[in-house]
Amino acid sequence: MVCHNRFAKIQGKVILIWIAVLLVCVLMYDVRSYAVTSYQISGGNYVLMTDNVNVYAVRYNGNEINASIVKKNECRNVTFSVLGTVKNLTVNNNYIYALSADSGKIVLNQYSVKNDSVYHYTLDTDSINSAYRFCVSDDRVCFMTNDIADTFVCLNLYGEKVYSFSVGEEIIDYTINNSDGQFYLFGRNNIYRTDIRQNANPECILSTVDMRTGITISDNVIFDYSGNMTDMNTKTFLSSKIQGERNGCMINGHYCKYTNGGIEVFESEDCHYVAYPINYGMHAQMCSKDNVAYLLSDSGKLAVVSSEEFTFRQYEEDTVVDDNPSSLPDNHSSTVNPVTNNPSQNTAYSNRYSSAENINDDEEFSINGYRVDADRNIIWDIPDGTTIAVFKKNITKGHYQLEFRNKNNTVKTSGKLGTGYTMAVKDGDAVVEIYRISVKAELTGEGNVNFNDLKLQCYYVMRCGDLDDLQYVASDLNYDGLVDSRDIMRLARKINL
Repeated sequence: MVCHNRFAKIQGKVILIWIAVLLVCVLMYDVRSYAVTSYQISGGNYVLMTDNVNVYAVRYNGNEINASIVKKNECRNVTFSVLGTVKNLTVNNNYIYALSADSGKIVLNQYSVKNDSVYHYTLDTDSINSAYRFCVSDDRVCFMTNDIADTFVCLNLYGEKVYSFSVGEEIIDYTINNSDGQFYLFGRNNIYRTDIRQNANPECILSTVDMRTGITISDNVIFDYSGNMTDMNTKTFLSSKIQGERNGCMINGHYCKYTNGGIEVFESEDCHYVAYPINYGMHAQMCSKDNVAYLLSDSGKLAVVSSEEFTFRQYEEDTVVDDNPSSLPDNHSSTVNPVTNNPSQNTAYSNRYSSAENINDDEEFSINGYRVDADRNIIWDIPDGTTIAVFKKNITKGHYQLEFRNKNNTVKTSGKLGTGYTMAVKDGDAVVEIYRISVKAELTGEGNVNFNDLKLQCYYVMRCGDLDDLQYVASDLNYDGLVDSRDIMRLARKINL
């Protein structure tokens, strides 16, 4: 009889696990079917570009051009030939442009995405930089006349010269900002802007000595190949130290850079985090259009990732989440009452100060790098795997001492933090304050993120179980104030399910 009961319990546990797995698979399919799309582009050596209409992966060889024209839900592959030997490419306004050399002449080749036709125009110039670097904005073609000069020539699409200008310093790179069609020039000491469609001369808009290499522009933010970002709207300069060509863009107003293993969001030089984990190799290119990220690997794998898939942190100025993270929805029936579970009532600390001032007002003590719900003394948004030793390095404790206890009230001096831990701030033998700890994605309190955490999350979503307020905060992986299928999908992906 004992063996039968034991077998029945094991069998029931297996059934529950498979139900959870099935739910995760269904939810992942439902979410990922529209939030993430992947394509495989044959071959390699593609360059990722975007204009005001499409995203393109393009390459050339001799007089032949291969292009994958990508929108969120479709990818169309085209191949076309041009006159002469292709030297360089760009895109603008639903066209692919190629400059080629043909019998000593410079030819502008224009491919129409809309009607799948190619047009050829011989340029009225024989002077161009050795890389054939050029830009197109509507009906204007602009390029530097040689490699060391600061002189630019602008022609119409028929190859006829319209006007020229110079800026008075060496220009490193130049590009078109697709959001407004303006022509940006990146010099050794300054950034210039002009509207070549209006035959305008450039104006200096910002001085910089930190940006040194090629550039791309996304939503009025300049990303250089050395990892620097300059926001032209706010005149903000950030250094990500993530080098690479064409690997930066804006998503939902956030500065994003791809690095091996994920897309990082930079809020400052010292504050950045992975908002979307993905490994496309060291040299993947990234751009964005309409708040959708496009990521291209060296092997031709192209991921189209909706901003809904990104885990952006929310702060006090946002309306979705504030520093009271587990303000539970009306339909959430927590097994732990946030009032009766107040850590001040923990019997392990019977000598707690009864009339102490709030330690949050003590300039000698501060919690750095983590988020704090001061109303309920919850420290949250702690990365999983954080050890007590690492955590303590982010606490400025002054003359106070710190004591950690796990969810079973056992004093811990080392090891990984888990959800349900407490941190007592002590002044000698007296307890001044007690904080409760919520570790992101870790629900069991054991310190490791695994299938057991996913089960608890699934049980809650299926209404077969409940979460206390610390677990609820740890489960909200996209910071929207809810625990739902999107959080399950993120946790399943995190544990490689």
